[in-house]
Amino acid sequence: MLKTYPDQLLPVPRSAVPYSLFPTSARSLVINSVLRTAINKMVNPF
Repeated sequence: MLKTYPDQLLPVPRSAVPYSLFPTSARSLVINSVLRTAINKMVNPF
């Protein structure tokens, strides 16, 4: 099973991430959080 940190930090295929376990609302929240962290890292590289 994959951990949450590699999924959020590394670009993994959708098949590797167990999206089927989460409902659509939680799925959208997770995707939004990952996109926010990626954009924040690109804008503010700390």
